[in-house]
Amino acid sequence: MRLIFAEPEQIAPGQRVFHVAVQGRTAIKDLDIVREAGGPLRSLVKEFHGVDVADTLTVRLTPSAQSPNRTTILCGIEVIAEEKNDRAGASR
Repeated sequence: MRLIFAEPEQIAPGQRVFHVAVQGRTAIKDLDIVREAGGPLRSLVKEFHGVDVADTLTVRLTPSAQSPNRTTILCGIEVIAEEKNDRAGASR
């Protein structure tokens, strides 16, 4: 599974920070798109392996305490089927 992010506003690093949970488990803590992507208006892709989905995929975005007044952003989700023996459980 891939989650695609991009910061649409001209903001500085640290102004929009949030946590990402996938299937009820923390997948990313303190995601700062601007910092990781090298600036606003740039895309950032995070890839996860071994995500078990039966009927429903749940992705939850929660603002970090350092930027509680900013909304969270998710631009896209790509779901990729994996063979059971290909699952590494790691993220990039």
